Amino acid sequence: MVLTGEYFSVSGDFSAEIDVHDNGALQHFGLEWVGRQMTFGEAVAMWKWNAVFTQFCGALIRNSGLKGFVWECPPVTKATLERPFEFVLIDTGTPYHARPDADVFSDHFKSANNGPEMAVFPNLGGDALLIAPAPKDDASDYRDLNHFLSNASDEERAAFWKAVSDAMDATISDNPVWLSVAGAGEAWLHVRLDSRPKYYQHTPYRGPR
Repeated sequence: MVLTGEYFSVSGDFSAEIDVHDNGALQHFGLEWVGRQMTFGEAVAMWKWNAVFTQFCGALIRNSGLKGFVWECPPVTKATLERPFEFVLIDTGTPYHARPDADVFSDHFKSANNGPEMAVFPNLGGDALLIAPAPKDDASDYRDLNHFLSNASDEERAAFWKAVSDAMDATISDNPVWLSVAGAGEAWLHVRLDSRPKYYQHTPYRGPR
């Protein structure tokens, strides 16, 4: 099933306007809260504490109908936190990886400082901050964002969104930050907070806004 048009949370507080392009290969999501456009700053804050909102975001992504995709948000700075929150999913055809490989981030999992579920660490180049869920019993949950949101426990999903929120709070400045999940490289789910749109595919999001 591919979501189109307007989609509501169970509580009715949140809704999403979904525009589908290229036969579903590009899906654009604009979010509303109690009948008005949600800002980027509100979304980041609610990822930390609002279970209804995090479940709603997860449902939007899980129900895209895409087997493999990248998740991209527009760049944001302190000055643009009041702009409407939006994101896109871009079809990759199939998942990038058939199996996860926890070894790629094993050193970071051992020294995770954001609680037992998440590791937050800079990339090798020092121009991005990465967030990766630590492995639990079933490593197949962690190959990409779709599998994680579909199979992880409620506790893990809540920890995931909180880690993204905390990292964004610590990173957002006068310089733009690009929030995304690409996934073509390492075979383990990792969120990217980049100082440049290194792997971005959606052209309108590549330039500062």
